[in-house]
Amino acid sequence: MSDEEIRRLIALRSEGPNLDYKAGFAWIKDNRDLKYELIRDLMALANTKDGGRVIFGVRDEDLRLVGVSEEIFESIDPTDVIGMLHDNAAPKARCAIFKREIDSFRVIVFDVAEFDETPIICSKGISSLDGSRRMILRQGAIYIRTGAGSTAEISAPDDTRSLIARAVARKADELLRSFSDILTGRPVQLAESAAALYEPEITAAESFLQSKLGTYLTMGHFEVIAYPTVYNAKRISTIPEVAEAVRQSEVSLRGWNFPHTDRQNAQPFASGFQSITISRLLGRYVEGYRAYQSGLFLWKRAFWEDDENKKSKDGRPQLSFISAIYAFTEHLLFLSRFYERIARDTTLRFSITLRGCEGRELAAFDPLVAFWEGQVSHEDVIRQEREVQVAELRAAHLTIAVEMVKHVLHVFGWMDVTDNTIASWQQKLTKKQA
Repeated sequence: MSDEEIRRLIALRSEGPNLDYKAGFAWIKDNRDLKYELIRDLMALANTKDGGRVIFGVRDEDLRLVGVSEEIFESIDPTDVIGMLHDNAAPKARCAIFKREIDSFRVIVFDVAEFDETPIICSKGISSLDGSRRMILRQGAIYIRTGAGSTAEISAPDDTRSLIARAVARKADELLRSFSDILTGRPVQLAESAAALYEPEITAAESFLQSKLGTYLTMGHFEVIAYPTVYNAKRISTIPEVAEAVRQSEVSLRGWNFPHTDRQNAQPFASGFQSITISRLLGRYVEGYRAYQSGLFLWKRAFWEDDENKKSKDGRPQLSFISAIYAFTEHLLFLSRFYERIARDTTLRFSITLRGCEGRELAAFDPLVAFWEGQVSHEDVIRQEREVQVAELRAAHLTIAVEMVKHVLHVFGWMDVTDNTIASWQQKLTKKQA
């Protein structure tokens, strides 16, 4: 996890299911109860879709970055924390711990991955030593994160069903990936008449996003368009179901979810649900989408590098190759979830486009990553399109993301980038590897 990613998580100043802020405490014997409470939070994040992060160094009252003391910073030994987590959870939860200095403040990030196939169950019972006999950990309990950003023991039937459904889906995904190499048959090509039926919706979505975000998209931006190859205006029965399908499918691997639904600027329209985000606190988050009852999804987001005026030494606008890999991975994961939910037996056509690339240079923005300068695109628009069965997308979304982003990096001149290099960055994102 780079310093830039940590800055963004702190700047969000909004706790939720995937993100928790704490002032922090020293990892010492006297703080035994606090240590077990943190372990409980880490278990809950492991049971949350896409996992999540706990950040030490943020003040509880106003969520301002204040950092932790040198004593706290030095006391946190990743080996001790992870050992305690493994001792109290079954199966073992994956957690990477990052100790960094951000803008002269010491911070510690606990980055937890979602469980692989089986939800994390508390394996030991631990009571408080403060005399209250309060149970901190209950043997056999399954902890989850609530929508309000707190940790609770699972109890509601809906939460239990949701957790079971995710476990089954993750197991099924693993089986599908195992069989993806032997999937046969070519998807049926999209009939021209069917493609034409989506055109009015695409045009309307483009017009809507241009009216709201046009001034922010003048330099560079991402664009995702996806739809089933068979048109059905009422594929999703009601508008609330459209909104719920997007919510249930969103990806939260980096704190800021994809696609982001802005609470104040999201609303239904005649044929679906839409959202616009123009974050004045965080100018780098400028995006919007429209999701239609037909299954059409169209989304755009300005390059954060432009909002932060990232330039090379000779003044070229830049693009983070790491963020590009992460973005393609998130896009494909969302599409696999969304269309598995609304159109699982169909063929899907989708495209991912980067606009405003001519003269733009690749960068890492991470001092720990060695990267050669001078990888520049001579194309303004870089577009990748695929037509796949939804089952194939679900089975091979990571592989497809590698193929698509590799082409983008090739256009920028990084000709010798390998699949393994891209896949290793995907692992850092999806598996929370340091």
